[in-house]
Amino acid sequence: MEKSNRLKSSLLALAVVMFSPWLSAQNMVPNPSFEIRTGCPTSPGNFTIVGNWFLPPSHSGSPDYHHVCGNSTFGVPVNIFGSQLARTGQAYIGFVTNGLSAGFREYLSVQLTSPLITGMSYTATAYLTLSDGSGMATDGFGFYFSTGIVSGSGSSNPLPLTPQVSNPTGNYINSWTNWLPVTGNFVATAGLQYMTIGNFKADATTGTQTMPSGWNWNYTYADDFSVTPSVVLSADIMGLQGKVMENQVGRLTWQTRTERGTQSWEIERSVGDYLHFEKIGTVSAGGNSDRQRDYAFDDLNLEPTKLNYYRVKEVDQNGEGGYTETITLQTSDLVNELSIIAYPSPLASGADLHVNVETTKPQTMLLDLVDVQGRTVWQSKAVLEPGTNAMIVQPGAVGAGWYVLRATASGMQVTKKVFLE
Repeated sequence: MEKSNRLKSSLLALAVVMFSPWLSAQNMVPNPSFEIRTGCPTSPGNFTIVGNWFLPPSHSGSPDYHHVCGNSTFGVPVNIFGSQLARTGQAYIGFVTNGLSAGFREYLSVQLTSPLITGMSYTATAYLTLSDGSGMATDGFGFYFSTGIVSGSGSSNPLPLTPQVSNPTGNYINSWTNWLPVTGNFVATAGLQYMTIGNFKADATTGTQTMPSGWNWNYTYADDFSVTPSVVLSADIMGLQGKVMENQVGRLTWQTRTERGTQSWEIERSVGDYLHFEKIGTVSAGGNSDRQRDYAFDDLNLEPTKLNYYRVKEVDQNGEGGYTETITLQTSDLVNELSIIAYPSPLASGADLHVNVETTKPQTMLLDLVDVQGRTVWQSKAVLEPGTNAMIVQPGAVGAGWYVLRATASGMQVTKKVFLE
């Protein structure tokens, strides 16, 4: 089946930064089983309707979105590639890993809910199954983590990247009925906040296994992606809470049911965003305890006009440990702030423009793209939540040249210049 990208001109669903419970259970992949959507799939590579996920810019391979509401080509459980129930919910993706043509690959990317913590071990997992029509199974699948969005060179060739987690050689995804896990651990380096999935191997190094019937190429379904911290906390922690006290003091409280070898708690804060945490204090831990212990810390330097992000790090006596969830504190007179970042610039024709909108208050925003004559060539509305709102703008077939991306909300307006090639 010939597969190609389609030019689109719609705003992808907001990927609002979310903070989950303690890291021992936190999945950092938003929309992990592709349930959040704005429409039903009717065409190849239709990821403008899928929340959070997007195609790598300048790569011509395009995975497919399958949902129970899709047409007969992209439905669940029945679609043009076979029949398979979703492992979770009502949706999954499908992509070519080998054999459609020489070196043909398809990839999909997502921004994680927050950057990975440098030096911490994480576990990446996905569930894969072979489509009924595939006459070839492969071992080619991996997770690549990056600081920014990865791009191709305009072709459908394998991305020249080395994934941090790879399916083992010879571990073929060869079941037409069962969802098979692919999983592995890695240690995060600084600034990793994007994940790209697919087969990063060349044809010569991709292991293949001939199936009893089907096409002479591979089409694989995938569902239930997760990236979670690998560390097991030594304390059974009941949660982090915070409130603003008199005189603009930020009080943090947390409790533990049991502790084994805990040494201390380090309190970290980032002001204005969740990217620049610094240690602001330490509280001694219980060491070994089988009863509930209550902890508290007062931040005397809370910034009243900004969002204050907090997390607590457990430090064990053996030097290991892990982090709590991240929470925010703010005061009633919080200043409404709005800022945008747009990249890449210059933007290749047909490529996606990635936009991060930072705001301190929930509000409705009008986002439009204006040419040098002041004409609006693209426009959409979005509901913002406090923190980082990650979006993808696909301007479609507009001419080359300079444009202004303009965000308007609550009487404020911010702009960013963008050059389209």
